[in-house]
Amino acid sequence: LQGIPQTYRELERSLTLLSVLRGIGWQRSIRMRGPVDAHGREIPWFSYPAIDWLESRIKPTHKVLEFGAGHSTLWFARKAAHVTSVEHDARWADKLRGRVPRNVTLIPRNEANYVVAAGKGTFDVIVIDGIRRTECAQWAAKHVTRSGLIIFDNSDRPEDTAGIELLMKRGMYRIDFVGLLPQYGRMNCTSVFFRDEGYLRGEPHVSLNQDLQDEKDE
Repeated sequence: LQGIPQTYRELERSLTLLSVLRGIGWQRSIRMRGPVDAHGREIPWFSYPAIDWLESRIKPTHKVLEFGAGHSTLWFARKAAHVTSVEHDARWADKLRGRVPRNVTLIPRNEANYVVAAGKGTFDVIVIDGIRRTECAQWAAKHVTRSGLIIFDNSDRPEDTAGIELLMKRGMYRIDFVGLLPQYGRMNCTSVFFRDEGYLRGEPHVSLNQDLQDEKDE
């Protein structure tokens, strides 16, 4: 196998790396066949750098909208006030329904009604990780709060270029988080889009009153 260390030095560094991966739950994700942290709690199937960046930026007052339900739904539910998840796979939605807490609204929809199922409200965080991603990006740009975040997973895929370009043309800032995926030995890009340049310095600076006005305008 190509991954087998060829020297003692490689072996030492490889074991150190495995120790680091164990500390973030990578091996445990393999055993549990899904993305979890070192304690076995569900985490999103985003790149690890994206999860780390988002960890302190999802607030208890946030409203989250997901296009594509899954392990991320349970992670956001632990952190945010409410999570609305639109899911096109009815069987997966039924399986997930028994695991989600009360602050989650799970909306099964077929492909034809997928994007419109999100409604007309505004959200602090919008996740694009399902089907019809270009249309989801178009909807998200109109419905994210002024200090909100749009999370676009697998943003390095050529088929998602149109959705990425749409958000960029709306004048949004973009940060790409490239890194290892939970459970898998491959890299992934998770991109985060936002209007508030405060995120570039660490935290948003748009006032709560502005976000409330955005919701009123909608």
